[in-house]
Formats: sequence, structure tokens, C-alpha cells
Amino acid sequence: MGAVKFMIDREKVIVGIAMLLFFSVFGSIALMDRSHGDTGDDLQTELVDSSVIGHMGNLQDTNFPEGLLIFGAGQEASLKFEVYNKDPDNDIDTIEVSIPGARMLNGSSEWYVPEFTHEWELSFPSQDKATFTARDDWFGRVIGGSAQYDVVGNMDDALDYVAVNDTILEEISEGVTLTLDFKVPQTPGIKMGDDAIDLKVGDMKTENPGSPLTSDDPFPYPYIVAENGSKYMIITIDNEDCDLEVMYGTHQLFSPSRAGDFMISDYGFKYITNDGKTVIVLNEPEDLLVKPLVKAREDNLTGQYTLDIFNITVKDITQNLFDIEEIVTGYEDEIPSSKNILVDTDIDNDGTLNLLDEDMDGDGIPNADDSFPKIFNRIPVITSITDNTTIIEGEALTLSVEASDPDEETVSYLWTNNKNSEWNATTSSITIADLAPGEYIFTVTITDALGNKRTDTVRVTVLENQAPVITSLSADSTEINVGQDVTLTVVATDNENDPLTYTWTMSEDSGFSMQGSVITVSDLKKGSHTFTVTVSDSRSEVHDSITIEVKEKESKGSLLPVILIVTAIIIVIVIVIIVIFVRKGGGDSEKEEKEAPETATSTETFDSQMNYEQPITEQAVEDNIQSDGPLPPSQSYEEVPVQETTTLTEYEVPAEESLEAPVETEENVSESENQNTCPECGALLSDTDLKCPNCGAEFELEFECPNCGGAMQS
Repeated sequence: MGAVKFMIDREKVIVGIAMLLFFSVFGSIALMDRSHGDTGDDLQTELVDSSVIGHMGNLQDTNFPEGLLIFGAGQEASLKFEVYNKDPDNDIDTIEVSIPGARMLNGSSEWYVPEFTHEWELSFPSQDKATFTARDDWFGRVIGGSAQYDVVGNMDDALDYVAVNDTILEEISEGVTLTLDFKVPQTPGIKMGDDAIDLKVGDMKTENPGSPLTSDDPFPYPYIVAENGSKYMIITIDNEDCDLEVMYGTHQLFSPSRAGDFMISDYGFKYITNDGKTVIVLNEPEDLLVKPLVKAREDNLTGQYTLDIFNITVKDITQNLFDIEEIVTGYEDEIPSSKNILVDTDIDNDGTLNLLDEDMDGDGIPNADDSFPKIFNRIPVITSITDNTTIIEGEALTLSVEASDPDEETVSYLWTNNKNSEWNATTSSITIADLAPGEYIFTVTITDALGNKRTDTVRVTVLENQAPVITSLSADSTEINVGQDVTLTVVATDNENDPLTYTWTMSEDSGFSMQGSVITVSDLKKGSHTFTVTVSDSRSEVHDSITIEVKEKESKGSLLPVILIVTAIIIVIVIVIIVIFVRKGGGDSEKEEKEAPETATSTETFDSQMNYEQPITEQAVEDNIQSDGPLPPSQSYEEVPVQETTTLTEYEVPAEESLEAPVETEENVSESENQNTCPECGALLSDTDLKCPNCGAEFELEFECPNCGGAMQS
């Protein structure tokens, strides 16, 4: 019995301990989470601190007020959204972003304390909507959705808030930064109301599961989708103690009807920047009269405000180019003394407020007839400006602008560029050279005598120059002899089709220089000669070289010795032949004299002036003697003694070979009785020999007169 009782008591003890532990844990959680309030309270959106920041792709200019978002139609862009929870009764586990007409591309999240990792899942319920959901809202999801279990801290991924209390000494407001990439809507215009960027938050898992998502200021967030040529008017007032309204033609816009950072109308929107400026964005009014109106936010405020008005014209959405038209710059006036008084401005400072001033700008033209009634002094007008251009590196560029002032005031010019803040020029036309490759934005500001300005820009693209390319370098011969010419040829191309120049130099002669793609060089001395050609397109140049070897002229064997030897041989042969013929002629003559033939009858023709085939008369003999010259004084025709004559028999003159044959001996004479022989030695003689070619005996030939038969000497 005692044992049973002990067992029962032990079970009670165990149950008691378990209950004690349960309530201890529950109480601890309740104490830790007592700031969450009652279960089921809706999320108080006014306690959500959210904002949107242009990240990439939004058009920007230094003249734009803070918070103004302008995107190019159809371009890719990126926005950042920051969300912080300040609601002690709820956490934030769901954030939804929508950009009507856009197409979501990608997104990411970053916890407000970078050293902790908190994960948010991204989904796209529709093309223009993105939803971020905390992956782990730990206690609420696991234990059942009670506010008492949504413990603040780093235990889950949702955004919690803890105010300062007895146990919490420092406020904790958890936050997250979301990044969204998207494609901007194609339709241009001011996007407001249902077309604006919207961000909604909710506590969907714990405090009130399934409750609707809600948005708070500054959402929905108006913005601009621009195309090239879009025009807008911007009005700003810099004092946070002042409110701003506007008369847009006959419409009074932006009268305060509700609290909030943004107000919209059919013509534009108004918002307040983080530094307290009030900004109004309007569609370009064209011919409508626009009058800014100022109102104090509280009574009995003192000080001044500054008002600015300018128009913007989008020139190129892909290059972030604008034309800024300053209408009113730095207009100052006193803050109204009562918040119930809407104070008109006196832009032309003539003492009459704009609403009552029939000539608002003071130019003498009534507002109804004035093309520019919204400014107190018309700004200069640009009539022409150099178009956006592309040049090659090293090429000179001239930028020009022409402007006039409607009020016939003198204008000044100031050129600046985005690459060099120290560079400027102050004439209407400027020439620029030596720009490095890259993109340059040149801005010209035209200012009139009262300080009104108009600006415009020129985009200049400088491409890197490509040097010429030498495709071939050649010579008609790289080895020549001294005294020979050489022709050098170079072929080059240029990708930009620039005209090319060719300059030749020679390393061995510093004074050598020739121009042209083809040159001919003369009078090179023996040795190596290196020619360098420089090809230039006036901005860059390339070089190449070729070497020519010049050698002494090699002797290939002179013909002069041969010619001289041949000539000498010929001369010798001729002399020998002459001598032979002369000697033969002398021997015959001597033989004839010795033999003194009595008669000479022959049918052969001799080389003399007499024709012995004709009858010889005394007169013919005398004529022959006269033609041959007078006889020697020791002789005369009559004194020639009559000698016994012999008759020369006819024979055939031996061929040239027989003349060179050996002289016939006496044994041969008997075999040739009909041939003439030397009476001294018996050597064979020709009919014309006067001297024996063998013994040298001389003789005369005697002929018989065909008329009388008397002896006749040759």
C-alpha cells in the first residue's frame, strides 16, 4: 500500500513539475513579447517607414529636385525600396511592389543589419507585381499564430519592433532593403494614382493572418515616363514653413485637402522632399498662364522663401540628355503672416500681384497677348547648335551655338564639359583638339543681362584612331651593282580612309628624304643601305624598312683582248697575202725581162689599159705608152733591140692552193713543157710573174705585136 501511494505521489510531482515548466516558459514569452499588444490588431501603416530610391536607369540632372523619378519609356531600370517596422503590435512578413504597365525582371533583399542573414522569398504574381515574403516567421508559424508567440529578435526573418521599456533599453526597428529590376512602361506621361509605383505591407502569418495588404505615404509614388521631346514644368519653394499652390490657366491646383507627402491633379503632382522643399511637377503648360501661390503653414511665421521655376525637355532618354529652360531663378519674398492667407507672387516686382497683374512679366504686353507671361524677363533663345557628332581621335572639332534674347539684351556664353571640370570656353564658337577617346557632353549656357539662362548640350563621341597598315614593302631588286637604279614601292591602307602620306629616309644619309608610295633611287655607293618609309594619316603613323645591297660591278671577261687578237691575226694574214702577191708579181716581171719574148699572142685578158685581143697599131702603142707615162730616157720604142721572141702558150692560172704548193723541180718541168718556167732555176712561173719566186731572178715579159709580129716588152 505504501509503495502504491509513493508511486501516485511521484506522478503528481512529475505533472506538477511539467505544469510549472510550461507556465514558466509561457510567462517568459509573454513577458518578452508584451509589447505586441492584443491579438488580431491590424497593422498600423502610419507606423511603417517606407521609401523609394532611384537605383539605376532613372534620368538624372543636377537641376532636378530630390525624389523626382524620371524613366525613359521602354528602358530597363532598377529601384530600391526601404521598409522599417515601427508597429509594436505587429510584425511585417509580406511586402508587395507594383509598377503598373512595367515588366518585372528580377529582385533581391538585404537585411538592415548586414552581419545577419534573413531570407525573403521573391515571387511574381503578375507581370508588373513582385511579392517578397519572410521565409521564417518562426514562433508564430510553428506554435499557431498567437501574438504572444511572435517574439522579437533575430529568431525569424520578419520585421519586428520593440519600444523602449523596463527591460528593453534601446528601440529596435527591424528593416529590409528590396531591389527590383524592371522594364519601364512604354506609354509616356506623368504616372499618378492607379498608375503610380505602389508598395504595400502586411502581417500575414501571425498577428492577423490573412489580413489585407495596405500602403502608406509616400505610396502610391508618382513618377514620369518620358520619351524624346517630352516637356515638363518644375516649381520649387525652399522653405518648409511654406506651402505651395499654383494657378494653371483657370485651375487652382494642390489646395490642401488631406495630409500626406503627395498630392495629385489632372495636370501634375506635388510632393515634399526629405529636406523640406515643396515640389510641383506639371505637364508643360504650352500657352497656359502659370502663377505660383504661397501659403504659410502656421501663423506668425517670419522669414523668406525662394521660388524657382524651370522647364525641362527630354532630348535623349538613352543618353540622359536634357534641355533646361530656367524661367524664374532665385525669386525671394516674405513668408505670409497667416496660414489662412494665400499670397500671390509678384514676379516682375512691379508692386502688383500676379493674380491682379494684367502684365505679369512687366514687358508692356498684356498677359492675354503675351507669349511669355509667366516670366518677368524672357530667357535667351538658342536658334542653332552643333548636332551630336562622332570624330576620330586627333581630329579637330568645332562647336557652335547661335542665340538671341527676346528682350534684346546682350548675352554671354559659357562652355563646359563633363570630363574636365577646370575646362571652359566663353565664345559662341569653339575649336577643340586632342580629345582622348570617350564620350563627352559639352554644355553651353547662354546668360542674359539679368542672369536668365538657357542651356543646351552637344554629345561628342571620340573614337580611337586606327593607324595605317603597311601591307607590302618591296624593291625591284634588293641587290644591285654600283651605278644601277633601284625602285622602292610601299602599299598601305587606312580603316578610316584617311589620305595617307609616304616619307622615305635612309639610315646612311641623314639628308636623304623622298615622298611618295613609289620612289627611284640613283647613285648609291657600295655597301648596305637601309630605307625606312613612314606612312601617316596625319594623326598616327607606322614605319617599315628594307635594305638594299650595292656591290662592285663584276668583270664577266672583256672582249677587247679577243677583238685585238683577232684584229691582229687578220692584219697579219692580210699583210702576208699582200706580201705573197707582191713577191709573185715581182718575179714574173724579172722573168719576162730576161726572156724578152719576141711575140706575145694571147687570148687572155691582162690587167692593163690595152686590149690585146684587138690589132695593135702604132698609134695604139703610142697611146698606151702615153697612158702609162713616158718611157725611160735610156729606152725608146725605136731603140728596143729586136730580140728573138717566144710565144707564151695559154695556160690556166693555178688555183690559190697551187701557189702555196712546193716549187716544182727540173724533173717536173719536163712533164709540163707547155708551162712558163724560170730561165735561171727552172721554177714554175705564172703568166704575170716578173720575178722568180724561187731564186729571185728578175725578167721582163715580151709580147709579139699582133699587127706586125715584132717583139714588145711589157
